[in-house]
Amino acid sequence: MKDDILELLSMKDIIDKYGFKIKNKMICCPFHNDKTASMRIYDKTFYCFGCNKTGDLIQFTEYLFNLSFLDAMKKINIDFNLGLDLDRRIDMNKIRKIQEEKYKKQIEEHTKNIAFQKKCDILHAYQKYISYFSKRINKDNWENYTYIMSFLLEKAEKLENEIDNMY
Repeated sequence: MKDDILELLSMKDIIDKYGFKIKNKMICCPFHNDKTASMRIYDKTFYCFGCNKTGDLIQFTEYLFNLSFLDAMKKINIDFNLGLDLDRRIDMNKIRKIQEEKYKKQIEEHTKNIAFQKKCDILHAYQKYISYFSKRINKDNWENYTYIMSFLLEKAEKLENEIDNMY
């Protein structure tokens, strides 16, 4: 809401609407007894060199009419016919729930990525062992490696299927 107002209006709009005359980007400060223009008007903000009052265009309206920040936004909304819905309340519980869900999804994704990486590491180790043992098999010792090779091949295939089904 604040951002919408700041995007739509400038300090010059506020100054003109509320009856001040700008000369060289300066006006007489309405917040203290000012005979010489001491308030500098910037695009979205102001600063008084006399009383050090500063703020944005909403705060200017707030100070000028002795309003709360929300009432100042409502006044600007009405005075400039902006049509913003300023009565909409922020539901902090809803925001927290959204943040919790987002955080929960991030944790789940991170956990899934870690599991994926671990499975890939194990598969890589199986593949290294398969390669190692397959180079050592010959016609004289193949019976010694039959059990270990079938075990490794079975585990590697199962792990490959699990990895394929993860994403």
